[in-house]
Amino acid sequence: MHSFSRTRLSLTQLEDRLTPNTYTVTTNSDVPVANRVTLREAIDSANAHNNANNVGGARDVIKFAILPPAAVIVGTEEEPPPPPPPLGPLNEIRLRIPLPTIREGVDITGIGPNGPMVTIRRDPDIQTPFRILTIDMPPSPIIQEVELIHLRLTGGSAVGQGDAGNGGGIWSKGATVKLDNTVVAENVTTGDGGGIWALGMANRGELFTVLHGSRIESNRATNGGGAAVTNIYFRVFDDATIVTQNYASVSGGGIAGYANNFLAPQLIEVKGGRVEANYAEEGDGGGIYVQTIAGPKAALMLRGAKINGNTARGVRDATGALVTGGRGGAIATYGAIVTDDNVCEYKRNREGITVGIAGLFFDGFTLLPGPILGTLEDNTEF
Repeated sequence: MHSFSRTRLSLTQLEDRLTPNTYTVTTNSDVPVANRVTLREAIDSANAHNNANNVGGARDVIKFAILPPAAVIVGTEEEPPPPPPPLGPLNEIRLRIPLPTIREGVDITGIGPNGPMVTIRRDPDIQTPFRILTIDMPPSPIIQEVELIHLRLTGGSAVGQGDAGNGGGIWSKGATVKLDNTVVAENVTTGDGGGIWALGMANRGELFTVLHGSRIESNRATNGGGAAVTNIYFRVFDDATIVTQNYASVSGGGIAGYANNFLAPQLIEVKGGRVEANYAEEGDGGGIYVQTIAGPKAALMLRGAKINGNTARGVRDATGALVTGGRGGAIATYGAIVTDDNVCEYKRNREGITVGIAGLFFDGFTLLPGPILGTLEDNTEF
């Protein structure tokens, strides 16, 4: 006779899991279209599908389709039908009002690496200013990421006091934002961060803004013409990434970074990327400006970077004499830690006044790994 022991079964509560959804945008219209999905409808759907508890940080995906033919053309026996019209790429969306704020992690991806880049722009016929993308993450134990792939964000305009006037292309708070093969161009603000404005939040973990194979170009702002970031890791990777031809009326023609929180560090890292031909009108740092306001010192890490052809003009009086600003045609830092791998380039930068090393201005605590700062050539005063 065999004896069997009884096994008591129990229930174990598992963490909540949500399967990521994919939403396909099937029209370039900015208003609802029957049997089609607009970009704003896709963002609303992704926000409603709460991903906060997805294991492994899985995110919803918004992608863009190829438009179907507008109609079926029928021929006759005597006259065969003409060839069908080509499938038109959904390659530009003209916004008439602001898109919904992104409040959940999501990937927004164009028509693939070999397809046309999808352009999202504020309709030039609309006089009301608004930015292209607003990302504002609620408190969450999991870092929420937004990845933008093969897109062009352009024509944004942020006007107002405080944060309302920041971030003409992208305004981000409390999120990690990654740009892959994406262009942020020709956006303007009355505040900071013409192309990108990003703010890290204390107790949210390490948040990043990452550029990979992307361009930030021809944006305008008060500080940080291309990008202005505070209490966040801002990383520019690879030679294909360029921050160029951006304008700041004060400081940081290309990039401006600030540290002002004891619990959220600030780091700007340029690894193989290029910061070129940017302009700071009245202040300092034609290419890059970094300032520690409070908390741990901000850091600037340069690895094979090319910081070339930037300008920090400064304010001049009627006689042409420099009154203020104009320091660091390539880079200006205040109270920051700076590291350089000795293979960077600093060429053809112009500045209102040279203090120390031509093209570079370091005020406060600075750590350099060696006496050589890569290649320094043709950096001059006005």
